[in-house]
Amino acid sequence: MSGDAKRLGIIETDLQKAPFVVYLEGKTDVDVFFALLGVPRPVSEIYQNVYVKGLKDGGSGGSEVKELLRAAQEKRYGGVLARGGVFGVIDGDGRDLQTLQSLFDAPWEGPLFSWKAYSVENLLAKAAWPAAWGSVPDWAAVLSGYAPYAALNRVHVHLMGALDTLRLNRFRNPEVNTPLMRDQDLKAGFSQDKHLLANRDVEGMFDTEAATVRGALAASLDQGHALVNGKWLVRHHALTLNPGLRGDQCLDVWRDAVRDAGGLREVRDLWLRITGHAP
Repeated sequence: MSGDAKRLGIIETDLQKAPFVVYLEGKTDVDVFFALLGVPRPVSEIYQNVYVKGLKDGGSGGSEVKELLRAAQEKRYGGVLARGGVFGVIDGDGRDLQTLQSLFDAPWEGPLFSWKAYSVENLLAKAAWPAAWGSVPDWAAVLSGYAPYAALNRVHVHLMGALDTLRLNRFRNPEVNTPLMRDQDLKAGFSQDKHLLANRDVEGMFDTEAATVRGALAASLDQGHALVNGKWLVRHHALTLNPGLRGDQCLDVWRDAVRDAGGLREVRDLWLRITGHAP
Protein backbone atom coordinates (compact mmCIF):
# COMPACT_ATOMS: atom_id res chain seq x y z
CA MET A 1 0.00 0.00 0.00
CA SER A 2 1.40 3.40 -0.96
CA GLY A 3 1.93 6.12 1.61
CA ASP A 4 -0.95 8.23 0.31
CA ALA A 5 -3.30 5.26 0.19
CA LYS A 6 -2.46 4.51 3.82
CA ARG A 7 -3.00 8.14 4.78
CA LEU A 8 -6.37 8.24 3.03
CA GLY A 9 -7.37 5.12 4.94
CA ILE A 10 -6.47 6.84 8.20
CA ILE A 11 -8.34 10.01 7.22
CA GLU A 12 -11.48 8.18 6.16
CA THR A 13 -11.49 6.10 9.36
CA ASP A 14 -11.07 9.23 11.47
CA LEU A 15 -13.85 11.08 9.63
CA GLN A 16 -16.19 8.21 10.44
CA LYS A 17 -15.70 9.07 14.11
CA ALA A 18 -16.60 12.76 13.80
CA PRO A 19 -17.33 15.35 11.08
CA PHE A 20 -14.31 17.42 12.21
CA VAL A 21 -10.82 15.96 12.66
CA VAL A 22 -7.89 17.93 14.09
CA TYR A 23 -4.42 16.38 13.82
CA LEU A 24 -1.69 17.40 16.27
CA GLU A 25 1.99 16.49 16.12
CA GLY A 26 2.30 14.36 19.28
CA LYS A 27 0.10 12.18 21.42
CA THR A 28 0.88 14.26 24.53
CA ASP A 29 -0.17 17.38 22.60
CA VAL A 30 -3.79 16.25 22.90
CA ASP A 31 -3.80 16.69 26.70
CA VAL A 32 -2.19 20.11 26.35
CA PHE A 33 -4.64 21.14 23.64
CA PHE A 34 -7.71 20.38 25.73
CA ALA A 35 -6.14 22.12 28.72
CA LEU A 36 -5.61 25.22 26.57
CA LEU A 37 -9.29 24.99 25.65
CA GLY A 38 -10.08 24.98 29.36
CA VAL A 39 -11.93 21.66 29.25
CA PRO A 40 -11.16 18.10 30.45
CA ARG A 41 -9.83 15.69 27.84
CA PRO A 42 -12.69 13.41 26.78
CA VAL A 43 -12.00 9.68 26.96
CA SER A 44 -13.19 9.30 23.37
CA GLU A 45 -10.96 12.19 22.16
CA ILE A 46 -14.17 13.59 20.64
CA TYR A 47 -15.51 16.92 21.86
CA GLN A 48 -18.28 18.93 20.22
CA ASN A 49 -18.19 16.61 17.17
CA VAL A 50 -14.42 17.11 16.79
CA TYR A 51 -11.98 14.21 16.92
CA VAL A 52 -8.58 15.43 18.15
CA LYS A 53 -5.72 13.05 17.34
CA GLY A 54 -2.02 13.21 18.22
CA LEU A 55 0.20 11.38 15.77
CA LYS A 56 3.50 10.47 17.42
CA ASP A 57 4.74 9.25 20.80
CA GLY A 58 8.00 11.18 20.53
CA GLY A 59 9.86 13.54 18.25
CA SER A 60 8.20 15.77 15.72
CA GLY A 61 5.08 14.68 13.89
CA GLY A 62 4.79 17.95 12.00
CA SER A 63 5.80 16.49 8.65
CA GLU A 64 3.15 13.77 8.94
CA VAL A 65 0.48 16.32 9.87
CA LYS A 66 1.38 18.19 6.68
CA GLU A 67 1.25 14.99 4.61
CA LEU A 68 -2.16 14.05 5.99
CA LEU A 69 -3.49 17.51 5.21
CA ARG A 70 -2.05 17.32 1.69
CA ALA A 71 -3.70 13.95 1.08
CA ALA A 72 -6.97 15.23 2.53
CA GLN A 73 -6.92 18.30 0.28
CA GLU A 74 -6.34 16.18 -2.82
CA LYS A 75 -9.42 14.09 -1.98
CA ARG A 76 -11.42 17.15 -0.93
CA TYR A 77 -11.48 16.08 2.70
CA GLY A 78 -9.69 19.27 3.68
CA GLY A 79 -11.30 21.28 6.43
CA VAL A 80 -13.62 24.21 5.83
CA LEU A 81 -14.12 26.52 8.79
CA ALA A 82 -17.34 25.83 10.72
CA ARG A 83 -18.39 23.19 8.18
CA GLY A 84 -16.16 20.16 8.86
CA GLY A 85 -13.31 18.14 7.41
CA VAL A 86 -9.66 17.66 8.29
CA PHE A 87 -7.55 20.30 10.04
CA GLY A 88 -4.08 20.25 11.55
CA VAL A 89 -1.98 22.33 13.93
CA ILE A 90 1.82 22.15 14.01
CA ASP A 91 4.58 23.74 16.08
CA GLY A 92 6.24 26.96 15.01
CA ASP A 93 9.71 25.35 15.26
CA GLY A 94 11.61 28.63 15.37
CA ARG A 95 9.87 30.53 12.61
CA ASP A 96 9.43 34.25 13.29
CA LEU A 97 6.31 35.50 15.04
CA GLN A 98 4.99 37.43 12.03
CA THR A 99 5.02 34.27 9.91
CA LEU A 100 3.31 32.27 12.65
CA GLN A 101 0.64 34.93 13.11
CA SER A 102 -0.15 34.75 9.40
CA LEU A 103 -0.67 30.98 9.75
CA PHE A 104 -2.84 31.17 12.86
CA ASP A 105 -4.83 34.39 13.13
CA ALA A 106 -7.85 35.40 11.04
CA PRO A 107 -8.22 35.78 8.10
CA TRP A 108 -6.12 32.59 7.71
CA GLU A 109 -8.56 29.73 7.10
CA GLY A 110 -6.19 26.77 7.24
CA PRO A 111 -6.79 23.91 7.14
CA LEU A 112 -3.17 23.76 8.38
CA PHE A 113 -2.39 26.10 11.26
CA SER A 114 0.79 26.78 13.25
CA TRP A 115 0.95 27.67 16.92
CA LYS A 116 2.17 31.20 17.52
CA ALA A 117 5.11 29.79 19.47
CA TYR A 118 8.02 27.39 19.03
CA SER A 119 5.93 24.53 20.43
CA VAL A 120 2.55 23.99 22.04
CA GLU A 121 4.27 23.83 25.45
CA ASN A 122 5.16 27.53 25.17
CA LEU A 123 1.47 28.26 25.36
CA LEU A 124 1.32 26.79 28.88
CA ALA A 125 3.61 29.59 30.05
CA LYS A 126 1.36 32.14 28.35
CA ALA A 127 -1.76 30.71 30.02
CA ALA A 128 -1.07 29.98 33.70
CA TRP A 129 1.42 28.83 36.34
CA PRO A 130 0.74 26.20 39.04
CA ALA A 131 0.19 27.97 42.37
CA ALA A 132 1.96 25.14 44.21
CA TRP A 133 5.18 26.02 42.37
CA GLY A 134 5.40 29.50 43.86
CA SER A 135 5.37 32.90 42.18
CA VAL A 136 5.07 33.25 38.41
CA PRO A 137 8.54 33.26 36.84
CA ASP A 138 10.05 36.26 35.12
CA TRP A 139 9.59 34.69 31.71
CA ALA A 140 11.82 37.17 29.92
CA ALA A 141 14.70 36.17 32.20
CA VAL A 142 13.91 32.45 31.94
CA LEU A 143 13.76 32.51 28.15
CA SER A 144 16.94 34.57 28.01
CA GLY A 145 18.74 31.80 29.86
CA TYR A 146 17.94 29.44 27.02
CA ALA A 147 19.04 31.87 24.30
CA PRO A 148 22.41 30.15 23.70
CA TYR A 149 20.68 26.83 23.12
CA ALA A 150 18.15 28.41 20.77
CA ALA A 151 20.99 30.12 18.86
CA LEU A 152 22.99 26.90 18.59
CA ASN A 153 19.98 25.03 17.23
CA ARG A 154 19.40 27.76 14.65
CA VAL A 155 23.01 27.36 13.50
CA HIS A 156 22.35 23.63 13.26
CA VAL A 157 19.37 24.27 10.98
CA HIS A 158 21.52 26.39 8.65
CA LEU A 159 24.26 23.78 8.51
CA MET A 160 21.78 20.97 7.99
CA GLY A 161 20.52 22.80 4.92
CA ALA A 162 24.01 22.66 3.44
CA LEU A 163 24.44 19.02 4.46
CA ASP A 164 21.10 18.22 2.89
CA THR A 165 22.25 19.67 -0.44
CA LEU A 166 25.44 17.62 -0.16
CA ARG A 167 23.35 14.62 0.89
CA LEU A 168 25.42 14.26 4.04
CA ASN A 169 22.55 14.75 6.46
CA ARG A 170 21.89 11.02 6.83
CA PHE A 171 23.43 7.63 6.23
CA ARG A 172 23.41 6.44 2.63
CA ASN A 173 22.42 2.92 1.69
CA PRO A 174 22.60 1.12 -1.65
CA GLU A 175 19.29 1.19 -3.51
CA VAL A 176 17.69 -1.75 -5.29
CA ASN A 177 17.64 -1.45 -9.10
CA THR A 178 20.17 1.38 -8.92
CA PRO A 179 23.86 0.96 -9.84
CA LEU A 180 26.24 1.07 -6.89
CA MET A 181 27.84 4.48 -6.55
CA ARG A 182 31.61 4.80 -6.95
CA ASP A 183 34.07 7.07 -5.19
CA GLN A 184 34.09 9.50 -8.09
CA ASP A 185 30.26 9.62 -8.21
CA LEU A 186 30.07 10.80 -4.62
CA LYS A 187 33.06 13.13 -4.84
CA ALA A 188 31.60 14.86 -7.90
CA GLY A 189 28.66 16.02 -5.82
CA PHE A 190 30.94 17.16 -3.00
CA SER A 191 33.11 19.13 -5.40
CA GLN A 192 30.14 20.86 -7.01
CA ASP A 193 28.67 22.09 -3.72
CA LYS A 194 31.71 22.30 -1.46
CA HIS A 195 31.32 26.07 -1.28
CA LEU A 196 28.33 25.48 1.01
CA LEU A 197 30.65 24.34 3.80
CA ALA A 198 33.98 25.91 2.86
CA ASN A 199 35.22 28.70 5.13
CA ARG A 200 32.12 28.67 7.31
CA ASP A 201 32.47 31.07 10.24
CA VAL A 202 30.43 29.01 12.69
CA GLU A 203 31.33 31.29 15.60
CA GLY A 204 30.07 34.27 13.62
CA MET A 205 26.91 32.38 12.70
CA PHE A 206 26.32 31.65 16.38
CA ASP A 207 26.81 35.32 17.33
CA THR A 208 24.31 36.36 14.65
CA GLU A 209 21.70 33.86 15.81
CA ALA A 210 22.22 34.70 19.47
CA ALA A 211 21.62 38.36 18.63
CA THR A 212 18.46 37.38 16.74
CA VAL A 213 17.09 35.43 19.70
CA ARG A 214 17.95 38.12 22.26
CA GLY A 215 16.58 40.82 19.97
CA ALA A 216 13.30 38.94 19.75
CA LEU A 217 13.15 38.60 23.54
CA ALA A 218 13.81 42.31 23.96
CA ALA A 219 10.97 43.12 21.55
CA SER A 220 8.29 41.01 23.25
CA LEU A 221 7.65 37.78 25.12
CA ASP A 222 5.58 36.51 22.21
CA GLN A 223 8.58 36.90 19.89
CA GLY A 224 10.75 35.13 22.43
CA HIS A 225 8.29 32.26 22.68
CA ALA A 226 8.47 31.91 18.90
CA LEU A 227 12.22 31.23 19.00
CA VAL A 228 12.79 29.40 22.32
CA ASN A 229 11.58 25.82 22.61
CA GLY A 230 8.78 25.53 25.17
CA LYS A 231 9.67 21.90 25.87
CA TRP A 232 12.70 23.24 27.77
CA LEU A 233 10.33 25.13 30.08
CA VAL A 234 8.64 21.86 31.02
CA ARG A 235 11.52 19.39 30.83
CA HIS A 236 14.19 21.62 32.36
CA HIS A 237 12.87 24.78 34.07
CA ALA A 238 9.84 23.22 35.79
CA LEU A 239 11.82 20.06 36.53
CA THR A 240 14.62 22.09 38.14
CA LEU A 241 12.09 23.79 40.40
CA ASN A 242 10.47 20.45 41.26
CA PRO A 243 13.24 17.85 41.56
CA GLY A 244 10.83 15.35 43.11
CA LEU A 245 8.82 15.17 39.87
CA ARG A 246 9.56 13.62 36.50
CA GLY A 247 9.25 15.64 33.31
CA ASP A 248 5.92 14.07 32.40
CA GLN A 249 4.59 14.81 35.90
CA CYS A 250 5.61 18.45 35.55
CA LEU A 251 3.66 18.57 32.30
CA ASP A 252 0.61 17.03 34.00
CA VAL A 253 0.63 19.53 36.88
CA TRP A 254 1.12 22.51 34.59
CA ARG A 255 -1.51 21.30 32.14
CA ASP A 256 -4.08 20.88 34.93
CA ALA A 257 -3.37 24.38 36.22
CA VAL A 258 -3.95 25.80 32.73
CA ARG A 259 -7.21 23.89 32.34
CA ASP A 260 -8.45 25.03 35.77
CA ALA A 261 -7.58 28.63 34.85
CA GLY A 262 -9.85 28.41 31.80
CA GLY A 263 -7.24 27.78 29.11
CA LEU A 264 -5.77 30.31 26.73
CA ARG A 265 -7.95 32.73 24.79
CA GLU A 266 -6.09 32.45 21.46
CA VAL A 267 -6.56 28.66 21.43
CA ARG A 268 -10.21 28.92 22.45
CA ASP A 269 -10.69 31.45 19.64
CA LEU A 270 -9.08 29.07 17.15
CA TRP A 271 -11.49 26.34 18.22
CA LEU A 272 -14.41 28.71 17.68
CA ARG A 273 -13.18 29.56 14.18
CA ILE A 274 -12.65 25.92 13.22
CA THR A 275 -15.84 24.47 14.68
CA GLY A 276 -18.22 27.42 14.81
CA HIS A 277 -18.75 26.70 18.53
CA ALA A 278 -17.15 28.12 21.66
CA PRO A 279 -15.43 25.35 23.67
